[in-house]
Amino acid sequence: MIKDVVNIIKYISLRHKGVRTFKYQGEGFNNAQNNYGTYQVYLDDISLHELNITNNVFKSSFELYILAQPNDEKEVLDVQNEAFTIACDIIAMIDEGSEFKAYFSVYDYSILTIARYTDDNSSGVKLSLTLRMPNPVSLCSLADNFNDEPYEEEEDAQIDIEEKEVGDIDIKPIRLIPNRRC
Repeated sequence: MIKDVVNIIKYISLRHKGVRTFKYQGEGFNNAQNNYGTYQVYLDDISLHELNITNNVFKSSFELYILAQPNDEKEVLDVQNEAFTIACDIIAMIDEGSEFKAYFSVYDYSILTIARYTDDNSSGVKLSLTLRMPNPVSLCSLADNFNDEPYEEEEDAQIDIEEKEVGDIDIKPIRLIPNRRC
């Protein structure tokens, strides 16, 4: 499911006339990119997912960085302004696009402007986007994902968890069921 959402965000981002690059990567790799003066969208590879059980609504939060490099023609504020517009366009396309309504809708978002964020002085915005979507658990096939009996690992012959004395320290493992013998 996460891969599908990332691919849809990629599809929407790359359809925007101002965006030329989309990458799914960690925030730390933003500095390692070549920037040729076009707008680039980076989706952080760490996301938060929550299920509201009472409403059966699944929420997923993603961090998108929309960055470009200021130059002689565009100052930092100009780049931030254009990146802000791209972020708003992406939000509107997700929320208004009829082809995506079956998958998710925008639940919440925030936009943070960024100046000289990377080593090459790229600027732009960080879009924190929370999407609301149906619960991904199919109750019809839930039982198919589980075995009848739990998997039991074989005991490692080298590990002995019995009480032993090591030097001056007595090792007594913690027991979940209280031992009446003291």
